[in-house]
Amino acid sequence: MLPNKENFYPLTLVMAIIWVWFYCYLIVWWTYVVTMAYKLHFSILPMVVYPFGIALRDTKKFIDLKACLDKFSVKMRDQKLSLAETYSGQVFQITGLMGFAWMMYISLTENTVSFINEGIQY
Repeated sequence: MLPNKENFYPLTLVMAIIWVWFYCYLIVWWTYVVTMAYKLHFSILPMVVYPFGIALRDTKKFIDLKACLDKFSVKMRDQKLSLAETYSGQVFQITGLMGFAWMMYISLTENTVSFINEGIQY
């Protein structure tokens, strides 16, 4: 937004990718460590604890959007807001970057990863 600083978007993009990768890696690591330490079933944290946290965050987003809509209806009646982009980041994070974090781990350590899940039947 500063004059003559328009060309920093590649750096911003790379830093955002690194941040999200680190965050995903931290989530996977924390899930594994807590599950092993407390000898839990491997689906407890991802299927119970994380959705509860996401529900709290999404409730806050909804409340903030409602407050914005109330302000817009008073001050900027001709403007429109929507939830179109609100949840796309989380979908990308879960579907794409979690797998990318594991791929980076495997390629950097040259170890194989065994996903332990008693709920999968094969």
